[in-house]
Amino acid sequence: MSNVTYALLVDGDNINPARMEDILNDVQERGRLKTFRIYADFSKHTASSWKPVVESHACDAVQVYSTRPQAVDLTMSLDGLECLQGENPCTLCIASGDRDFTHLMRKAHQRGRKVIAYATNVHVSPQYIQCCDEFIHLRARAESSAKGTEAQKQSEIKKLKIRSLVEEIMDRETRSPVHPSWVVAGLMARNPAYNFKNFGHKSFKQWMESVGFLVDDRQIFPDGRR
Repeated sequence: MSNVTYALLVDGDNINPARMEDILNDVQERGRLKTFRIYADFSKHTASSWKPVVESHACDAVQVYSTRPQAVDLTMSLDGLECLQGENPCTLCIASGDRDFTHLMRKAHQRGRKVIAYATNVHVSPQYIQCCDEFIHLRARAESSAKGTEAQKQSEIKKLKIRSLVEEIMDRETRSPVHPSWVVAGLMARNPAYNFKNFGHKSFKQWMESVGFLVDDRQIFPDGRR
């Protein structure tokens, strides 16, 4: 059994409290959550929406007075460095979207730690996405469930792009069936945001089948056939 634990640090200024449950569920599905902290200036009225989250979960609400610039970012980063100490492997989970955390992500990589990043804002720093190992974008529910011709058009464009990338990965193996882990690694290497959850699917298998591939537990088949 893996002894990897998870540390979740939440930037209360940049994360929507309404999506906190989804972030928590994602982390806890991966393994044991050892550290869970939310950073904000809770003395401000704008932070009052965090109260139900803090009261309903075993988390540390870290009070950071916003009298100085980037106070939350600095405090979070210092605590993040502490989480990376010790011999036991710890995966660092950062919920923000702010590029100020890219230095912390690089430090985690230097120490052999994996970084999973979350965001809920529409606009996320490209540096924030590129510096992590895995990026999950939890957009507002209204946005993620949007319907209409334009949304469908964009969905089809994304499908074609993902299919093209998977075919490119398969080409290196002469387009023979490949193990799903090979494709996952290839997609993540191109962009940490290429995660099935960001495309509205419940599993990697479901995602690949939606773009036309046939998938079982051990192989992905090109052109949707065995």
